[in-house]
Amino acid sequence: MFAKDAKVRTSKYAYASTLDELKDACEKIGYPCWTKPIQSSSGQGSYFVKRPKDIETAYKEAHAHARGSADKIIVEEHIDFKLEVTELAVRHLDENNKTVTSFPKPVGHYQIDGDYHASWQPAEVSKKVERDIYATTKKITDCLGGLGLFGCELFIGQDDTVYANEISPRPHDTGMVTMSTHASGYSEMGLHARAVLGLPIPTVEANNVRQIPLMSPGATHVILSPVNAGNVQYRNIYPAMNMYPNSTIRLFGKPEAHVGRRMGVAIALADTAKEAVQRAEKMAHTIEIGSNGKWYAQDEKIKHVL
Repeated sequence: MFAKDAKVRTSKYAYASTLDELKDACEKIGYPCWTKPIQSSSGQGSYFVKRPKDIETAYKEAHAHARGSADKIIVEEHIDFKLEVTELAVRHLDENNKTVTSFPKPVGHYQIDGDYHASWQPAEVSKKVERDIYATTKKITDCLGGLGLFGCELFIGQDDTVYANEISPRPHDTGMVTMSTHASGYSEMGLHARAVLGLPIPTVEANNVRQIPLMSPGATHVILSPVNAGNVQYRNIYPAMNMYPNSTIRLFGKPEAHVGRRMGVAIALADTAKEAVQRAEKMAHTIEIGSNGKWYAQDEKIKHVL
């Protein structure tokens, strides 16, 4: 739909149903490339194919770890991007009962092991790239139709080319940063509810774009479990929440912890997105997770990108 109907730029892609078809598809797309089951999430079943001898492993990976069907496998060109962003486009009704699209500032984010690890708003992109982000997202959401907030993931190439990657017709994990960066009641969840219910979404006009104002730069950082455990407890919440003004910890209330499972997020505001990223990261890594009297610090796998 992205490539054929919305006519936006994507990576080159092909489909395969058998191992032989997968070999042909990888040759067609070229190396390195990515293979993914037709149904998945959080990178499950994906594989980075560097050379032909990797293809059998990629085929097995797709079938073993798909979240749903692996009857087809997608082969995608590897894009050497410098940044991944989420645009939280909102399709809603204006005062004339006409469907319009409004745009919060793009959210920058990075992943570790296929999962979102930190996000910040606004993303550090040029004005031209920002305009291209809005234009690309509008084409995609116009094709989908409906009302609500759409979390559209995009790659920004080394030459500032914008590539469409995926879309979620709902609030997005990276967009949790809007719980602090937007005005009260205008988080991504609030915007989604307002759009679906036909309630007003006040915007400002900026460069012929309906903009949802950003109140302050901010960032999130995930709180990951380092242990498999039930009866989950947390400590150091007080010092984490007391580090910086306009910051908070949100725990998801999950009854069980698994290694690498997202148990919550730290959210911080600052004068710049870079400073907010650093604050949220420090807060998140202060939290320890415990069970049955034992306490565990989080894995210090940190990637500084700003």
